[in-house]
Amino acid sequence: MFKCSVFDILLLISSLTKSTSSSRLSKRTGDTTDVLSYQNGQGQWGNIKLNDVYTLYVNAWGGDKATSDSFQKVASKGLKGIDVAWSTTYSWKPKTENDKNQVKSYANLDYRLANPPKIGAIKSIPTAWEWRYAERSQDLVANVAYDIWTSSDAKCGTAQPCSTNEIMIWLSKAGGAGPIGTKTDKVFRWNGCHLEAYLGDIKYQSNGQNVDWRVISLVATKDCQIIKNANLKEVFSWLIKEFQVKESDYLTAIGAGSEPFKGQATLETTRYNAQIKV
Repeated sequence: MFKCSVFDILLLISSLTKSTSSSRLSKRTGDTTDVLSYQNGQGQWGNIKLNDVYTLYVNAWGGDKATSDSFQKVASKGLKGIDVAWSTTYSWKPKTENDKNQVKSYANLDYRLANPPKIGAIKSIPTAWEWRYAERSQDLVANVAYDIWTSSDAKCGTAQPCSTNEIMIWLSKAGGAGPIGTKTDKVFRWNGCHLEAYLGDIKYQSNGQNVDWRVISLVATKDCQIIKNANLKEVFSWLIKEFQVKESDYLTAIGAGSEPFKGQATLETTRYNAQIKV
């Protein structure tokens, strides 16, 4: 299975703390499409804030593990009510043999509230996600996944020393992609998806302080391309029981996107939404 190293995770954490400013690298005028572009180290952290809760990110955090002609583009294709349409096109060529096993990016639509609630206070988390590969290369290695973050600190955000859990729901695993950690004997059915649970962690030191958060990955045994009328609170109820996720933790962010390791693809999301209701 393919896994990103702890070293690469640390590079992500370091870079995320440097800047959170918006970078619109190109914009098509005359229509509703904004386009973000990354290539050869430029535009790595580009983002478009769509409204008070949705932000679209390139997040090419592992781009240094790819050749200079590798690229990724992310396009916002419309916001109607709570529904967002967007797409990403990329071509990732690893620099070395070892780099084939490293995640290059997590282009994603991020949902978060200004004042995140505690998990125990949440009544429901309705979500929908309809996606497809418009094109993909035969050597594609990538996932399509939710990436959800919890913390004991309401202001923690994502991938920070204060994070307690990173919860991934893999809806697709192309080309042998696999999550960090070890497969457990736990399985969960959600919205028609048969999910197998993996458990791992990220450990490092920051300013002499030991930092450790868990990574819980729920991996679909086959592609789940249409998520309709689903409720992520059901996932949390199961995680509280099976993995002792704390109800006192805050739900700081919900991401929905793709982690490519190598290959070329255009991934289209025709409809996505998420809401946290308390």
